[in-house]
Amino acid sequence: MRRLILGFYCAVAAGLAGLGSSAHAADQFVRIGSGLAGTYPVFGAKLAEMINKELPGLRASTLA
Repeated sequence: MRRLILGFYCAVAAGLAGLGSSAHAADQFVRIGSGLAGTYPVFGAKLAEMINKELPGLRASTLA
């Protein structure tokens, strides 16, 4: 199950990487649903941090 979730998050991050290079990327905002317990909130927060750091013009935050 964890591999499936990790694979899903990696696929989402890869899809967002393509958005980062578009002309309208300044208008893009992403919310990452990561739950309330376990390792998922930590993983979601780190994924949002990576998106904010690596993809200019694209903002991300977590949603519990």
